Amino acid sequence: MTPSKIDIDGEKVGSRYMVYVDDIRILLCRCDVRMLAMMALALLNREEDQSDGWIGKELLYQPSVLTGKYLYTLRKNMLSALSEDYTDWPVWENNKRGGYRLCLDLGGIKLNDRRLRDLGYADLTEQLNARYMARDGKLR
Repeated sequence: MTPSKIDIDGEKVGSRYMVYVDDIRILLCRCDVRMLAMMALALLNREEDQSDGWIGKELLYQPSVLTGKYLYTLRKNMLSALSEDYTDWPVWENNKRGGYRLCLDLGGIKLNDRRLRDLGYADLTEQLNARYMARDGKLR
């Protein structure tokens, strides 16, 4: 089953950060949250930058030779926290040219701008603010 929504909340719980998939709480490391947020942002930007939601591995993790390893770990961590209903959800897909895309409907993405900024991801929040944030801090 593919989830209908993902909320990249970013609230810190111990040494992990909160993400919700269909209201199921998942705790991820900081690196996983960043990669997930970057894939979500690429999906949100898909029409504007004509990328169709794809993001290059060199943008997801440095050095890019390790991107596949960390994306595999991200998928494993997310699926282990979800019920068996989600085992067929690939989380992300690969275009075999070094591009990755989150497997989720565009309308189901929510990002917490303030918490991403607090995590030190100002570059992501600037893009969010410029394109998708309304004055109340929620995605348009």
